[in-house]
Amino acid sequence: MIHIAIEGIDGVGKTTVSELLSKEINYKYVHKPLSEIFGENKISEYIGLRNKINTMENRNITAWFYCLGSIYMYEKYKKENIITDRHLASNYAWGDVEYNDDIFDLVLKKIGKPKLTVILYASEEILKKRILMRNKNDKDLKKIEYSNNHYKRLEKFCINKKINYIFINTDKLTPKNIVDIIKKSMGDLNEKS
Repeated sequence: MIHIAIEGIDGVGKTTVSELLSKEINYKYVHKPLSEIFGENKISEYIGLRNKINTMENRNITAWFYCLGSIYMYEKYKKENIITDRHLASNYAWGDVEYNDDIFDLVLKKIGKPKLTVILYASEEILKKRILMRNKNDKDLKKIEYSNNHYKRLEKFCINKKINYIFINTDKLTPKNIVDIIKKSMGDLNEKS
């Protein structure tokens, strides 16, 4: 299995880039792996559980919930190459605590690391513009104020866990430009291994 993880804050273009990259390199696109356990007709049950987990004060619970999704995904797709819209770095960054770092160490020991983690960045102004284009009442608008801290935590996670990553400023790039940068980085990684 080769895994490419696409990370970043809401509105940066993770889903668009993940889907386009998936088509261009013929990898399976995996989004919300734990929702697959519930089945296609019961996504609302997953969303309800996820929303309840996200409100819990104990960030060990949220870390384990999303890590379980990663463990499930690695088992289910172990014979396929995959691209994910979020992975462990996002789980860590949104948790915004240090006391559950050992959970991530254990999960990385069990499943391994992505071949490449891509952190997509956009300025607050661009994030707002993109989210408003999507939906002027989108609740993700509230997350923009956390973007700088979120990006620092994404990068910190990759550095501390020795995960191969690239940081792409998407402000002036099209999704196709971003995909081309990712494909070049994948080629560079293949040459090093």
